[in-house]
Amino acid sequence: MGQSRLLFALVDDQNRPIADETLEVEIGFFDLCADPATATEVVTPAFAWGIVGQRAFYVATPELTQPGPWGAAVAVRDPATGVSTEAKLQFSVSEGGFGPRIGDAAPAVKTPTLADVGGDIRRISTDPTPEPAFYETSLDAALAAQEPFILAFATPGFCKSEQCGPTLDVVKSVVKAAPIRVIAVEPYELVYQDGRLQPVVQDGNYVPVEAANVYGIPSEPWLFLVGADGTIANSFEAVVGEQELADAIRAVTR
Repeated sequence: MGQSRLLFALVDDQNRPIADETLEVEIGFFDLCADPATATEVVTPAFAWGIVGQRAFYVATPELTQPGPWGAAVAVRDPATGVSTEAKLQFSVSEGGFGPRIGDAAPAVKTPTLADVGGDIRRISTDPTPEPAFYETSLDAALAAQEPFILAFATPGFCKSEQCGPTLDVVKSVVKAAPIRVIAVEPYELVYQDGRLQPVVQDGNYVPVEAANVYGIPSEPWLFLVGADGTIANSFEAVVGEQELADAIRAVTR
C-alpha cells in the first residue's frame, strides 16, 4: 500500500514477449472498491530491458492508496503503424509486504566475503564474470561503515527467474558512472564441490541463506539501496533500468 513499484511485460497474441522501446505505453490504475470507472492516476511507465534485445519490462510507480482489488488498463500505441491496443488486468493490494520497506532499518547480517574463502571468488559466487569488489565487505560491516550501498540478492547459476545475471550486469554498468559500494549475496545455501558451487536442496527446494530469510525476499534477483543512515532508501524486484538505478544512487549519495 502506498507508492508501489510494479513491473509489466507485453506479449503478443501467441504469448511471445514484445520488446520494442519505440512503443508508446500508458497505464491507468483503478481502485475497484472506491470507483471502478475512474482512474486514480494515469502514468507513463519507464522502459527497462530484462535481457537486452529479448525481454523487456515497463516500470510504473503508482500510488495505491488502500488495500483490496485494483485494476489496471494498459494502452499501447505503435507510432510506426498508428495501431493502438488496450488490455485490462486485476490485482490485489495488501497492507503488508515482503521484508523491510522503504524507510525501515536495514537488518545487519554477516554475509560471505572473499576473506572467508581465501580470495577464491568461485567459492562464494555463481556469477560467470564476477566483480571482486562486490564480495569484499559483509553486509553487517557495510552498515557499520555508515555509507550508502547496494545489497544485491542474485544467483546467476541457479536463478529461477533467469534474470539474476542480466540484473547484476546492470549494476556493474551503473556503478562505474555512479560509484557506490555493492554487497552481492547468493540467496541460497551453496557448497563447493567438484570444482563448482552446488545448491543445498531440502524437500526439493533450495535452502535460503540467513540474509535472504531476514530480508524476506520472495524471489530473485532483488536489490535494496541502503542509505548512510542504515535505512532502506529503495528496492527493486527482478528488473531495474540503468537510468532508474543511477537516479536512485545519486539520490542517496549527493
